[in-house]
This record gives sequence, structure tokens and C-alpha cells, in this order.
Amino acid sequence: MREDWIEIELGKILKVSSGLGLTFKKMSGKGYPVYGGNGITGFHSEYLYEDEKLIIGRVGVRCGVTHITKPKSWVTDNALVVEFKLPCFYLKFMKLKLQFENLNKLSNSTAQPVISGSKIYSYSVKLPPLPEQRAIVAKIEQLFSELDNGIANLKAAKDKLEIYRQAVLKKAFEGELTKEWRKRYDINHVWDIMPLKDIGDWKGGGTPSKSKPEYWENGTVLWVSPKDMKTEVIISTIDRITEESIENSSAKWIEKGAILIVVRSGIIRRMLPVAIAGQDLTVNQDLQTIKPIDAFTSEFVYWFLIANDRDIREKCAKDGTTVNNINVPVLKKYKIPAPDLDEQIQIVQEIESRLSVCDNILANIEEGLEKSEALRQSILKQAFEGKLLSEEELEACRKEPDWEPAEKLLERIKNGDKVESKKVSHA
Repeated sequence: MREDWIEIELGKILKVSSGLGLTFKKMSGKGYPVYGGNGITGFHSEYLYEDEKLIIGRVGVRCGVTHITKPKSWVTDNALVVEFKLPCFYLKFMKLKLQFENLNKLSNSTAQPVISGSKIYSYSVKLPPLPEQRAIVAKIEQLFSELDNGIANLKAAKDKLEIYRQAVLKKAFEGELTKEWRKRYDINHVWDIMPLKDIGDWKGGGTPSKSKPEYWENGTVLWVSPKDMKTEVIISTIDRITEESIENSSAKWIEKGAILIVVRSGIIRRMLPVAIAGQDLTVNQDLQTIKPIDAFTSEFVYWFLIANDRDIREKCAKDGTTVNNINVPVLKKYKIPAPDLDEQIQIVQEIESRLSVCDNILANIEEGLEKSEALRQSILKQAFEGKLLSEEELEACRKEPDWEPAEKLLERIKNGDKVESKKVSHA
């Protein structure tokens, strides 16, 4: 810590009080913003505070998160309102500082975390002189703005990749990706169309009795449930069962190469999980399986289902009370094209070659997003360790009319000296 900084308990410079309870039903819905631990939660015709306030989330998952309210606002009892005992702290700086310090760690460890004023008061922080506080905030905002622009560009590229991915899949099953291949081998593009029920042997699954340990202990047979459906090919599962359980329950053997489809799960609201059995295995009752006949490759059927994910869910899904379900009889009537095997193989190759490039780019984007978040934390860490500003920037701070070491400023205030602070905007 530099000599012009000071380490001080928060209780020496601020006090906190709870906001005033206001349920959503009692809000008027218009007028002034109402803040809770999550920020603005609604609007009300009255307000509690004339000026902007620094608030700290008091309870729940947002415990310890900070916000600066707008002038003329209401703060509920889900947040603590900060009042400064000493008029020498820049609101934006203190917001970022307290957020960086992760006050959530001061909460109790119960199921519903709550942060108390006493723990906040006893927590020590390091603070710089006021001009340096302002310069640090300006530098953080500049760097964060540049970082946010970079993140926005990465997310835009990610969205474009998804559009490209969907276009590849759409064109694949319209015959566009193999157009040149068919010309080369003089193959007719007219494909037969048939219902899914005719392309293979359909089977459901089941769950061996959990009350019989011999069905589960030391099991070696893969038992697939929706939570395992996260890869294209299933070669491992979270749970395994014994061969004895298959002989004495509704579970049954599913052959290697079978298509696995989740037909009952809340995840169907946003996607249709599909995979290929990488070996002989079993599935639970939330899945249906298809072992394709010789006229179809497993990979072709897999990519067809992936390509038509949304359409299948819209046309074949039925609402459940707590989960969504696929209506299996309707799914079996869903039509699939039936090109010759050679063309199916070519279609799969065309899809996978394009999507492989897509996946590599996406991996780079995800890595960039992770690095961006790490950089954000690094910026804050440097800022609050006094390492963010250059020597030139620090020298400019020392030339400010209100510059003096933080310890000296606090001492003057304690002695009753009047402190004139440079007027700054918190907008």
C-alpha cells in the first residue's frame, strides 16, 4: 500500500441502514424507481430519498451487490442504504470498491444469505486520496468501455456463427450441399420421403428398482438419462446398472448405433437432446431410441433430427405440468428424406467439415470471452492495489487542488475542518 493511501474499517467512514419494505403489489407501477438487491424492481408514486444513494444487496443471491440509485428513489428492505460519515469519498469509486471486495463473503452461511451492518463495519479497506479515486474510476470506465466493445463484437460473431450453423443444416437436407457431388456422379436429386417410424426399430427405456442394490452396485452397463445427453456419441454415463437388472425390469438393451432422443424433460422447452449410442447400453423411461435399418446411417438420422430441432418440438411437443413432453406417436409420423446411402454419407461429411470449422471459431470466441472477464477482474485488482494509474496520471492527481494523503484528509475532518471537495458527476 502506498504511503498516501490509508487502511480503515468501513465503520469509521460509513453507516448502513435498511430500506423500507414495499411489496410489488403495493407499488403504483409508475413514478419513481424502486430498488432492491437486484437493482430496479418497479416504480412507485412516492420516493424515500431525494439524492442518489449507494446501496448494498442485503439478502439472497444478490447479497453484497452494489448499486447507485437515481435521484428520487425508493429502496426496499432487501437492500442496505449507505450513508457516509465523512464527506470525502467518491460515490462511483466506493461502489466499484465494495463490489470488488465481494461483501457477499461477509454474509451468514444459511440457505438464505443475509449480510449485516456489523460485519460491514468491521471490514477493512484501503483507500486513496480523493483525486486519485476520481482518476481510477475514469480509467476503469475507459478500459471497461473498450472491453465491452470487444465483448459485444465477440457475441455478435457468436450469433452469426449460429445463423451459419442453422443455414448449413437447412441446406444439407434440401440437397444443396451435395449438388456438385450429384452432378459429378450423375445422381438424381429426387429423394423418397418416409415417416420416422419406418426407418428403424423403436424402443423405450426404464428404471430398475432403486430399492434393490444388486441392480445398481458395481454396475457396468451404461444407463442413459437426460442428464447424460450432452455429446454427439454416448460412451459414458453418470449412472450404471447391472445385467441382472435388465433381466428383471423395464430396462432393455439398446444396440450400438441407435439414435437416442429425449422425449420427456424440461429441457425440451429450449432444445431436443439427441445422441448416438457409442456402444450397447440402456436408457431410462425419458428417452426413445431408434436403431436405423440398413438404408439409413446413424449419423444421417442424427443430423436430420438436430437440423429440425425446433420444428419437431413445435409440431410434436405436448405441454406437461412440470416438464415438456414429445408426443411419440406424432414424432413417429414426422417425415425424413431418404437419399441413397452414398449421398447420406456425403451429406454427413459436408455438414461435419463445415461445422468443424464453426466449432473451432466458437472455441476461440468462448476463450476470448473468458479472457475478457479475467481481464475485467485484473483491471479492478490493479485499480484497488494502486497499480492502474501511470506515473503521469498520478502526478496529474497530485496537482489537483483537493489532493492530500487520505490519512491527512480524514484527520482534518475528524478535527472539524471544513473540507471543500471538487464537484463531480456520478451519472
